[in-house]
Amino acid sequence: MGLIEGILIIYALAAILRILVHLLVFLMHLLVFLVRFFAFCIGSLVGRTKKNDLEAREAVEIWRETRREIQRHMPASAPRGVAMGRLSTPKDTPGMASLPVTLECGRGVALELAPIPAGTFMMGSPRAEAERADDEVQHRVTISRPFYLGVHVVTQKQYRVVMGGRNPSKFRGHDLPVEQVSWYEAMAFCETLSARTGRNVRLPTEAEWEYACRAGTTTPFNTGETISADQANYDGGRIYGCGVLGVYRKTTTPVGSFPPNAWGLYDTHGNVFEWCLDWIGKYPRGKATDPRGAASGAGRVYRGGAWLGSPKFCRSAYRDRAPADSRLSDIGFRVAWAE
Repeated sequence: MGLIEGILIIYALAAILRILVHLLVFLMHLLVFLVRFFAFCIGSLVGRTKKNDLEAREAVEIWRETRREIQRHMPASAPRGVAMGRLSTPKDTPGMASLPVTLECGRGVALELAPIPAGTFMMGSPRAEAERADDEVQHRVTISRPFYLGVHVVTQKQYRVVMGGRNPSKFRGHDLPVEQVSWYEAMAFCETLSARTGRNVRLPTEAEWEYACRAGTTTPFNTGETISADQANYDGGRIYGCGVLGVYRKTTTPVGSFPPNAWGLYDTHGNVFEWCLDWIGKYPRGKATDPRGAASGAGRVYRGGAWLGSPKFCRSAYRDRAPADSRLSDIGFRVAWAE
């Protein structure tokens, strides 16, 4: 090997060495970046977890204080069974669930409940329904006893009167639905109202909610095969099926702004999602009577669609869930009652 060839080899080796050094430096910088990135992510996650834990503890403490108040003020003649998750069923009382019922919240503010008859329906959606989710498995459900359900979702005026002036809502107005209210706080409202009225007020089960929303219909919406922004408050810039574009209001609307369903319930599609009593879980296989949901789950069920969502989320069969301590501007609730 000549001198020139030797020099060329040395030069090539030096060049390779420089490349390896640059590569090593790059990898070190990349490693530092990844370490800092994961440290940031972990720190953010811990921060959010601590915040959620604090909010959850606050909600639970509100609930516990309300329960203590109930025990102190519950009339001796009042029906029992207002503990979380406990359901009373209506007695075979003639005329039960045939006429509306009005609950006095206090300070002249009332809450109206509509009668819902017993019956059987197909819960979930057929496989041919557009934009359905896999957990909407259709199955036959029997609601064996009549019950009552709020004509409207709970308004801010009603919530303030019952809960001592508190109003967590983002959009403010007496007749707007209360929102940014957690499942715990919705349950606390029910228990406080139960103590005041002597009636077992609670959240509806998921099955009760869909049964009442459908009001005898089998289509995606109780309005038919599609829905319009003239029939419900949702993002009218999106359509479902053969629907038409409409207005996107970007806020909640006063309860009762749109036509009711066949059983006299308003805003079962759109405006705000509505908390249900159940944990999210798989539907039972085959027929079911008065199902009460899973024993535990990843969150509590909410139904109905909202002001900021696509119309597909307003479908009668659509279901979703959130942690029970969630406070979102698109979730509210309506109450149920059965003797």
